[in-house]
Amino acid sequence: MTLADVRTLVETHTKSVRVSAADPAFVTELREYFESRNVEIIHHKTPENAPANKASLFDGNRHIGTVSLDDLVGCTLCGDSEQPVPNSIRQLSAWLRETTFAAETKHPLQAAVTEIVDRATRTGHGTLYIAQRSDSTLEVPVPEGRDCANGLSVRHLPVTPGSTQCVAFDGGGDSGQKCAIIAESEGDSISGFWTYDPGLTDAICASLQSSSSPLAEDAC
Repeated sequence: MTLADVRTLVETHTKSVRVSAADPAFVTELREYFESRNVEIIHHKTPENAPANKASLFDGNRHIGTVSLDDLVGCTLCGDSEQPVPNSIRQLSAWLRETTFAAETKHPLQAAVTEIVDRATRTGHGTLYIAQRSDSTLEVPVPEGRDCANGLSVRHLPVTPGSTQCVAFDGGGDSGQKCAIIAESEGDSISGFWTYDPGLTDAICASLQSSSSPLAEDAC
């Protein structure tokens, strides 16, 4: 599987919530909350007097179930609430868990790159893959010996101009530390996604392992 295949996989498995609501402003607020979380909000407008308190959940084209709009709104608020979270909202939050994010501006993508390298540095072992173009607008703070314990391998991979860039950490044996980012840029525009999903990170690391010989491989 190539990095392009992985990106297509993410795009085709986007979670979606099909909302029946009479108020477009309400749907806009939901879109603003979920837009970076790989969750698409689809609006099915209903007449003002028609009951519209349900939302249908889809994983790709597969229907998962139906929830109330109150629970859906509760997912956007539970992180700020000190009150006990109802089980229905807890289950919905788990399904909508924030493991994959997307962005079309440099700042959040750069922050993700920095965090991935920081995770690898703090873990101190495992493999950090860096496939970065020479003309990249994203800066990768490569770990040095003084920054991490012995055992972290930094694997630099060649990237041709105009191709996909990637930074990935295999977790060093800890699935909770696995993370990766894939980005594409052209001129002043940039877009990409980053993930903390262990299975998706494994697929990205496997693609990088089989893609080509490393330019260099260092141990901190």
